[in-house]
Amino acid sequence: IWELLTRTSGKKETENSFLFSNSPIGSLTFNLRQKGSQTWNVIWLFPSWFPAVPSPPSVYFLLPTCGQSPSSGSVTLGCLATEYNSEPATLTWTSDKGLITDQVKTYPSVFNKNSLYTLSSELTIAVSQLENDNIHCKVEQKSNNWPPVAIPVPGQYHVFQKPLPPIVILTQSSPEDITMHKPATAVCSIFGFHPDKLSVKWLKDWQPITSGAVTSPSVKEDNGTFSTSSRLTVPAIEWGSGAVYTCQVSHGPTQTIIVKNITKSSDVKVYFLPPSQEQVLMECYVTLTCVVANAPLHVNVTWTQGKTHLQSGYGKPSANDPQEVISKLNISTQDWNDGKEFFCIASHDDMPTPIREKTFKRTGESVGRFQSTPVFPVTPTLSVTLTCLVKDFTPKEIFVQWTVNDQVIDATNYKSTEVMADSAHHHYSMYSMLSISAGEWDRGSSYSCVVGHEAFPLKTLTRTVNKSSGKPSFVNISLVLMDTVNACQ
Repeated sequence: IWELLTRTSGKKETENSFLFSNSPIGSLTFNLRQKGSQTWNVIWLFPSWFPAVPSPPSVYFLLPTCGQSPSSGSVTLGCLATEYNSEPATLTWTSDKGLITDQVKTYPSVFNKNSLYTLSSELTIAVSQLENDNIHCKVEQKSNNWPPVAIPVPGQYHVFQKPLPPIVILTQSSPEDITMHKPATAVCSIFGFHPDKLSVKWLKDWQPITSGAVTSPSVKEDNGTFSTSSRLTVPAIEWGSGAVYTCQVSHGPTQTIIVKNITKSSDVKVYFLPPSQEQVLMECYVTLTCVVANAPLHVNVTWTQGKTHLQSGYGKPSANDPQEVISKLNISTQDWNDGKEFFCIASHDDMPTPIREKTFKRTGESVGRFQSTPVFPVTPTLSVTLTCLVKDFTPKEIFVQWTVNDQVIDATNYKSTEVMADSAHHHYSMYSMLSISAGEWDRGSSYSCVVGHEAFPLKTLTRTVNKSSGKPSFVNISLVLMDTVNACQ
């Protein structure tokens, strides 16, 4: 804008304005102002050829349309440059590897009523590249009237993520720390949520806790999700009272509320269940069972033999106790009989150190004898009870089953006592009873007591009795069982 100021003399105050709209050099306005003895003549000239001040653009990143899904393998990004007043301008896409030219579509610039330009471009790109590369949109003017403007794709791939609920894990101090009268600490680990709008509350026996809790600021992970943790410190005496402490996590975007409870836990214990004696004597493979009592969720159980890793994985819930998990390992019967040691190791983040237990076959002097005694009915209408007494055997591992005409009788149809120790001679004994109807006895069926023990050369021996025999008779094990034993050798 050019301004011309002149001064003249005069007393009368006047003001006149003239507008020459068709001036060859633009718009001309002439003002004559007179006040007192002074007069100002002011002229403004607006030549159309006067250049505008260079103005760089504002650059914006455009999200994909709602219909696009990253699961399809690619997405289309947009870049918008607005409010710049000089052409020509160029818009390019770059990555860490340089200029991107494939799958780029740039539209012609648009001149708006405010004498400013708008330029836009779109890029279709593989999601995998977007996850692992830094993508920029760059706008520059060839005559360098304003410096180049470049913006990165904000947050990379996670800008397309739907809201994700948090995953919450609640852990506590080790029992050793609490035993030493150190304060107990409960830690609520929270991760995998998006966006970062989350609150954490602590409760004691369902009442809010106002002190002792500290929640860390959220941290953005490489995959675009967030993680945080909240820590509650409790005096050891209060922790030992058995109160229930609760970590309550609320995530508004997914309308999720997760509640995790924790209290003073019992010590984790590990013990073994040996294979059944029937398995040991009759099968080529036996099953070792490791039981983890008072187990935390997702306890890991590992089996080893010496330094050799055999298998590992989460323990499976026990059908007998919800606080127990079990893990099973199949080994050869020969390895078991040879007394080889096998280790079960239970580990978990809540456990300060893994618990390691070993199992092996306890060997001893193998001796044994047994007898089977039938109790005959007094009248034909009464039942018959057959008793199989096994005594003076060691070691104590043994099994007993009944057969009728060489067919195995279901174990629910007879009763066997626990193995009983003879403290005087360090031997063991037990007996088993089978009750049958008088009619079944009168039909002359043969009933056998089959006893399995490692003291027997063929692992099992059988006593058979029937009505016509008059007294129990000794017979050897059947060929089927002999073949089964020999197949493992």
